[in-house]
Amino acid sequence: MWPFNKPEVKIETKSATQVIQVNNSLAAFLGGSGGFMSASEAINLYNSTSAIAIPVNWISEAIADLDLVIIERRGDEKVIIKDHAILDLLNNPNSHQTACDFKTSMAAMFLICGETEIAATGNYRNPPAKLYNIYPDKVSPLQGNDGFPMSFSVSGQLLNGSYSMMPFKGDSIYINNSGLAQLHQIKGFSTYSNGQLRGQSPLLSAQKEIQQIIQGIISNLTSIEKGGQMDLVFKLDDTVNLDDEEFNALKTRVLSQYSGPTGNRVSVIDGDMDIEQLGNTNRDMEFSELQSKAQESVAKVYKFPLSLLGSDAMTDNNMAAGYESFYDYAVLPKAKALYESLTIMLMPRFGLDPARFKISYDPNSITALESRKAKMLDLRAKANKETDNELREIIGRAKVDGGDVIYKKANEVPVTDAENEL
Repeated sequence: MWPFNKPEVKIETKSATQVIQVNNSLAAFLGGSGGFMSASEAINLYNSTSAIAIPVNWISEAIADLDLVIIERRGDEKVIIKDHAILDLLNNPNSHQTACDFKTSMAAMFLICGETEIAATGNYRNPPAKLYNIYPDKVSPLQGNDGFPMSFSVSGQLLNGSYSMMPFKGDSIYINNSGLAQLHQIKGFSTYSNGQLRGQSPLLSAQKEIQQIIQGIISNLTSIEKGGQMDLVFKLDDTVNLDDEEFNALKTRVLSQYSGPTGNRVSVIDGDMDIEQLGNTNRDMEFSELQSKAQESVAKVYKFPLSLLGSDAMTDNNMAAGYESFYDYAVLPKAKALYESLTIMLMPRFGLDPARFKISYDPNSITALESRKAKMLDLRAKANKETDNELREIIGRAKVDGGDVIYKKANEVPVTDAENEL
């Protein structure tokens, strides 16, 4: 209740932050029991704070933006293939998603939950007709005697049903009862069930920090919604003699001019006609610091450069170095894991050997790394240890005639000859 009454009012300063007792349902929403975090719990955390959403969105969108290629091993030589039916499928996965949507959701679920599932339609003996990303919270594995999944159950409206393990071209795949849909699990490192059954959310290690910041956000929002914070106090001088009607008229005029939305309240009380602005309390400052710590913890989990989280002191050089680190440590390793697993799934369906062919990305298509690559090529060219064609191959350029010869300056002579001339 706000002190709008005219009689003398005693003002008690309190922090806007309230203490909220976390019950079992909220604890479940915040995620996990400590030893394992389910896919739905991890997704709830992602939906609850920008500390998670920002790095996950950045990384998944950068992965989706990579130009895909197929690399074929021919002895010691690697041949880059940019036109293939597998690439066509990945660039047109299904009629409901663009390639960007499909790759972004695949990468995001992998980052949030530590696993993601891909479903392929069509007879499993032939190349897939369509690809779909199935969210991990819709998938339930059934553990076999060897600890690995013997089958998967998919709920929801998309390709639901049971997928059982069966042998296929020297490996095992999971096929539904009709044989017209395959489910493939992509999972990362996990300490749960020997890492054989499910992936482990990277957020598990930062769970406590994330819980604290979410509880603080919920507390602050609850306080604001209930008007638990004053921003301005108008205090009338004790010598001012106003009757109730005059006081209420003044109060109405002040509120109409200065009051903002809920949470930005103005108080009019007896006393000097002073205006006092109430700043952040110590607890508000503590919450701000806690929020920064949580952002830093999540950024470290995803190897997201702290310099990209935002700073007024950011320079162009720092920004460029931050983007290089972003791709080197946050984007490309996750992209490699995703597309290596897709290689295992798709190559046999197209009659190709996964040991010889693999799905990868074109490093020359990454704009953020062009500056570094140009500097590296310049240094290698000045060292004069490689041919022009070797340097051209690094940036994906075709060989040119006469490009396989290393040239030296005509005035250079062996050291022994130079000593004899002296």
